[in-house]
Amino acid sequence: MSLVRASSRCPAQSVVAAAASLLALAFATPAAFAADVASAVRTCAPAPSGFDATDAHSPPDSAGPTVVEFSMRIVDLTDIDVVEGRFGFTGYGSFTWCDPRQAFDPARTGTHRKVFAGPRSDQAFARIWQPDLGIANGIGPVRITKRVITVRADGRVRIDGLFDAEVAASFDLRAFPLDEQVLAIHVESFSWNEDVLQLREGPRGVAVADGVSIPEWRVVEARARVEESRGPKGDVAFSRLLVEVDVAREYGFYVFKVGVPLVLIVVLSWSVFWMKDEPMAGRIRISSTGVLTIVAFQFAVGGNLPRVPYLTLLDRVMIVSFMLIAVTVLQIILVAHYEERDAPRARRIDRASRWLFPLLYAALLAAVVQLPHWI
Repeated sequence: MSLVRASSRCPAQSVVAAAASLLALAFATPAAFAADVASAVRTCAPAPSGFDATDAHSPPDSAGPTVVEFSMRIVDLTDIDVVEGRFGFTGYGSFTWCDPRQAFDPARTGTHRKVFAGPRSDQAFARIWQPDLGIANGIGPVRITKRVITVRADGRVRIDGLFDAEVAASFDLRAFPLDEQVLAIHVESFSWNEDVLQLREGPRGVAVADGVSIPEWRVVEARARVEESRGPKGDVAFSRLLVEVDVAREYGFYVFKVGVPLVLIVVLSWSVFWMKDEPMAGRIRISSTGVLTIVAFQFAVGGNLPRVPYLTLLDRVMIVSFMLIAVTVLQIILVAHYEERDAPRARRIDRASRWLFPLLYAALLAAVVQLPHWI
């Protein structure tokens, strides 16, 4: 599958550029349009003998499925909400198909193409057969802000549009905050099964404009593939074009706002190993403060995540930190036990703990980071 990247620009500029593309398409010269189409689509075959050209709303090809080529460029990502399980985007879509009923004689019309934009596109939209494409996993209706319909003399119909959509998504947060997610968009027909309509990725493929970004996320790549989709009853197959956008989380916020303070709290709790004259109550008070701080961190981070039935990477780091502080409390009790009976032995335990605890903590952190699905 092809992957196309647009020129570098900010998301707002990408939306404006997509709208400008529609206007350029509407007012392009015949030669420029012909060159553009020739590079993107094949020529439509003439209508077969006995073809019924009177019913414009029935499928164009009665002998087999109509092939609809779909291309899309994502010009902006507006929101990725892992708690609600959704994301929003602005896209520039283009889909084409052959309909011999729309063919015309360029010698009579004086043009090789007919372009309908603005209110005229709504009128043309109502007069032609519709693939009735939509986003199967969309939330609410797709809002179309711009649309241009182009009909070639040989019957090739092309619809270009700028649209906004909100899509349901599922997220795997086991590696959070070092996770990468796949944003899936299911494009399929709501009316015609695969015996009538078959989707194909267009020659322009799936594109993500350079500069498209969203806070906390980085766009990696986009791809598309055709797959079979079953209807609600599971007995009818539909052709689906699955568009996938890979995004990676920018984890710097969690490293510096959560990870570093968490490690410092654990490290500071080890200061009790040097407090040989401090009573046990004072040592435990220091460790208890660390435990309460970690619990507060868990509540703060948990509010930004869905209630998943598994542990995330950050959960495991917090559990390891909590366990180390808990073991520190046990060490304090052990040292206090030997303080009155065998003071030299208590001092040896403290000295051994000064290097044993850091090594154990580092080993456990390395284990949970390198093996994010271990637990």
